[in-house]
This record gives sequence, structure tokens and C-alpha cells, in this order.
Amino acid sequence: MLDYRLRIGTKFKQQGRIYDIEQALPNDQMEIKDILSGEIRTITRGELLAGLFYGELELVGDPDQNSAKGDRLADLSVFDLNLHAEDDPLERVECDHTMLDLMIVDTETRLPLGRPWLTVTLDVYSRIVHGIYLSFYHPSYPSVMYCLRHAINPKDYVRNHYPEIKNDWPVHGLPELLVVDKGTDARIKT
Repeated sequence: MLDYRLRIGTKFKQQGRIYDIEQALPNDQMEIKDILSGEIRTITRGELLAGLFYGELELVGDPDQNSAKGDRLADLSVFDLNLHAEDDPLERVECDHTMLDLMIVDTETRLPLGRPWLTVTLDVYSRIVHGIYLSFYHPSYPSVMYCLRHAINPKDYVRNHYPEIKNDWPVHGLPELLVVDKGTDARIKT
């Protein structure tokens, strides 16, 4: 969980009352104290982050510190907070790349061809691989697009490129949300 974002001593305001985080408790809970009345109660870290994310709570204190915390909280998404689990396949698909830990060698000349890159999209709901793309080129915008092309209609892709393979891909179709990291392959140059 993102417990480094909410430390002991962090002050926040809820409905005009100012609270202070007094202590971190087990089971993902925090003890908070009402500054005016001295009343102490517990709240889960997730509820506190959700309140900050949705604007129900407001950080108070040093303006420089608040802006830094506010920037970090603005970077959060509902999915990072695990507030809503995906209810359907293809609701959220994540894409990433990895260089495989193997060297491809030409069968005739025995010369090394290089290490391939694997691009994968993963369906978060079912945890099934949604699409794949294997290439010797570094991750790029086209590698994400080829991976999506495989993911959206794998039967046509496999039939056109590898007719000898009989493929019945378990999860395929257009995702509602595609999540990529901040790599160079995800940036569009203008």
C-alpha cells in the first residue's frame, strides 16, 4: 500500500475540522486526532487516500509541503488505490515490454542474432495474457500497436502470419482502458 504518502503528523481537513495522523496501527489503519476537540478515532489508509483523491479531504499545513503531497496524490489513479476492482474482462489492460534472457542464434551460420524483446498486454480482470508481440527492435509505438493487433483479433493475425498454428486465444477484443508506463514507446512526438 502507499503508506509513505501519509506519515504521522500529516494534517488534513474534513468538513471544516482539522485532523492529525497520530499513529499507524496494524491492519492498514491509522489513528487520527481532531485538533480542536482532541477526539481520537481510527480510519483505514485506503479510506484516507480515497478521501484525498476524491476531494472530500484536504491537506493542510506548510504550502510547499502541501503542493508536493498534492502533486503525488494527483498522480494516483483510482486503480492505484484499489478502490474499484475490475468487473469485466477487457475493462483494463496493461502493456509492458521485457528483453528476454536468451540469445537467438542462426541455425546455419551459428552467428548470434540478438536478444528479442517481448511486448505483452495483460487483462487485469482475468490475469490472462491479452496479446503478445516478439521483435528484435527496442520497444516502440509500433510494437504496442502490433501487440494490440494480435490482442484484438488473434485468430486473423495467427491465420495470416502462421497458418500452421491452430489458435483459440482465450481473451481477445478491444480493451476499454489501455495502461502503459511512461516509456518512450508511449510518448507521441509532436
